Amino acid sequence: MVRSTGFGILALVAGLACGATAFAHSSYVSLWTTRYPSSTLDERMTATFGQSCYVCHQPEGISVLGTCYLTDIKARLDAGRSISQALGDVDVMDSDGDGASNHDEILAVRTDLPGVIGYHPGRTGPLGVTCGIGVGTTGVSETPPAPCPGDANHDGFTNGADLSVLLGQFGASVAAGSGADFNENGVVNGADLSVLLGNFGCGN
Repeated sequence: MVRSTGFGILALVAGLACGATAFAHSSYVSLWTTRYPSSTLDERMTATFGQSCYVCHQPEGISVLGTCYLTDIKARLDAGRSISQALGDVDVMDSDGDGASNHDEILAVRTDLPGVIGYHPGRTGPLGVTCGIGVGTTGVSETPPAPCPGDANHDGFTNGADLSVLLGQFGASVAAGSGADFNENGVVNGADLSVLLGNFGCGN
């Protein structure tokens, strides 16, 4: 496992990754893609800006601080965490302040871009402006829509697929707020079914 005691290592690793150095890619970008295997955010950053390192950094220059997502990662590295641990630490944070956790943004199925998974955790708004710096855009929304109540499979819709999840969990005790436990009381029951049915068709 690669360890870091500060931002300098992260900048070096990401900078080398942008220079297509295989070692750097395996040190940082690969850890990110291993953590989020279903996300296509890294592929979208490569298609948009030419390199996957722009999941954290700015196309305007790899030497700049980067997005607020990178700022949060830097703070964890400065605290002595490994890159893998830092990614885990910031997973639950909302680095760009748009109301969705980094985890939820990175893994959100996009209804506006078919086949694409992931909003940028360091960019906001309808044009994907870099948080904290306000320069550079992705040209597409990087703030996910408000979640649909009753969306058990987190695909952005409340529909029959979610009803199937709920029926499969009906009567079961689950971690509060997980699966089809929409009212977060630790059990999937009629109250959760009411939430789902009351929001059926949301996102369509």
